Amino acid sequence: MELSNGLVRVTLSGERPRIESLVIEGGGQELLSPGGVDLFPYPGPIQVAEVGSSERDVVVAAFDWEAGLTYQAFMGLVPEVAAVDLAVCVFNRGPSFKRVAPRVTIRPGTGRLSAAAEVDGVSVIAAPDDNALVVHRPCPGGEIVLGPFRTDSFRVRLTASPGGDGLRVTGAGTSALLDERLLRVASDRSRRVRLVVLLAGGDTADTEVDVTAGELSEVPLDSLPSAVTAFEIRDESGRTLVCHPLPEIPALARPVAPEDDPLPALFSLLAEGRVDEAEVGLHFATTLSGVSHGAWLGLGLVWMQRGDVRRAAQHFEESLLYGADNPIAWWLKHWCLREADEVADQDLPNAHFLSPLEPVLRAEAFFGAGSPEMATSLLSRLGGDPGPYRDVAHWLALGGQHRHRFRWLEAAKDQTQDGLFDLLVASALQRAQMGATAYERLDGAVRSETISPPFYPTEFAEVAGLRERFADHSVWERLRASGGAGIR
Repeated sequence: MELSNGLVRVTLSGERPRIESLVIEGGGQELLSPGGVDLFPYPGPIQVAEVGSSERDVVVAAFDWEAGLTYQAFMGLVPEVAAVDLAVCVFNRGPSFKRVAPRVTIRPGTGRLSAAAEVDGVSVIAAPDDNALVVHRPCPGGEIVLGPFRTDSFRVRLTASPGGDGLRVTGAGTSALLDERLLRVASDRSRRVRLVVLLAGGDTADTEVDVTAGELSEVPLDSLPSAVTAFEIRDESGRTLVCHPLPEIPALARPVAPEDDPLPALFSLLAEGRVDEAEVGLHFATTLSGVSHGAWLGLGLVWMQRGDVRRAAQHFEESLLYGADNPIAWWLKHWCLREADEVADQDLPNAHFLSPLEPVLRAEAFFGAGSPEMATSLLSRLGGDPGPYRDVAHWLALGGQHRHRFRWLEAAKDQTQDGLFDLLVASALQRAQMGATAYERLDGAVRSETISPPFYPTEFAEVAGLRERFADHSVWERLRASGGAGIR
C-alpha cells in the first residue's frame, strides 16, 4: 500500500508491522529515504485498513494473542506538510497488569530522519540506539506497566532532518544542524521563521528565514563576530520550534499498579462458571484504583451468564465511565442491548473508532450477516490464524453466550483446520447432553494436522471438563505432544 501527499511517499508492508519506505521529497530530490520504520515491538502478522480521514488515513494492527495485547498505529498525511503523523497504541486485552514497551524504531537509510513524540503535552526527542532511532514515551527504557483493559498511546511525527556532521537539534516538526559556518534548517511545512542566536561574547543576533516544506534551508554564519553558543527558531506567532540547549524534560508521574491484582483469579472463576464466587470478589474490586473498570466489566459478564442482558449493559456502561478506551466493553454493551432490542447508536461506532480491525467487531458483522454466504465471506477476512477466532470464543464463553459460540466455533473450524476447535465444539455438545456426538468431535481433533494447546482460562476449563468425561480418549496424548500445559 502506498500513500502520498505530493511531499511524502509512504510504502507500507503487507506482512510486517513496518513502513518499508518513507521518502520526503525536497526540490525534486529524495531528501530522505530511511531503511524502514518498525511500528511495534511485535513482529506481526499485521492487518491493514484504510480509514479515510486526513489524520487517520490508514490503521495498522497486530494482535499478540497469547500475551493478550493489541498493537495499533494510526497513520496520516496532512496536505502541504512534509511529515508522517503516527498515533501508536497498545491495548491490554486481559485482566492482569502487563509490562509493555510501545515504541517506533527507525532503521538507517539514506538521509536523516527526525522524530518527536508528544506525550501528555511533553515533547520527547528520540535518541539513537544501535544505529537506529527509537521513539517511546518518556519513562525509563520506554517500558510501562499497563493496567487491565487499558490502552496506552503516544503521537509521533516523522519528518526530514539535515544530513552532515555537527550539532543536531530536533523540535516541533522542525530540525536544525549547526556547524561552525552554517545552520541548516528543515521543516515539515512552508513558513517564515525567525532565528535568534546567542554569541560567545554575550551578544545576540536574529534574522528571518523562509523555509519550504521538505527542503533544506541554509543560513550562513561566517559574518557573525563570534561562535554561536545557543539559538532558537521561532514561528510567526513566536512559538519556539527548535532550541539549543534543550530544556530539561520533567519525568512524568504515573500511578503505580497494585501488586496484588485480583482480576485474573476472578475472571478464571467466571471461565469456570463459578459466577456467585466471582461476583463477590468483583464487587470488592470495584473499589480498587486501577482495576475498578475491569471489575465492572466482569460484573457485566456475570449478568450476561445469568441471562439478564439489561443489567449486564448497565455494568458495561459503568466500566466505560472508568475506561472508555476499551473497544471490547463497547461491543459487549452493544451485544447486550441488541439482545434486549435496545441498541444504542454510538456503541459500535465508538469501538470501530478505537480499533477498526478488532476481531470482536468482525464477529458482530458475522452474526448480523443476512445469509450464510455473506457470513462466510466476512469470516474469511480474518484468515487462517486461529488467534482471533479463539479470542472471540473466549469472550462469548465468559458471557455465557453458548448458542452463538457454538456457531462461531463451527465456522472457525472451517477457516483454520485447528483441532482445538473440535475440542471446544465437543465441550459445547457435551454441555447440550450430546455425549456421543462430542466423542466423535474428539476423534476429529486427533485427525487434525495441528492442534493448538489451550491458553485462555475458558479453554482450560472446557478441556478439563472433557478430560473428566472422556478420560480414556487418545486426544489427550496428542494434546500433550502439542505442548498443552497442565494436560496429564
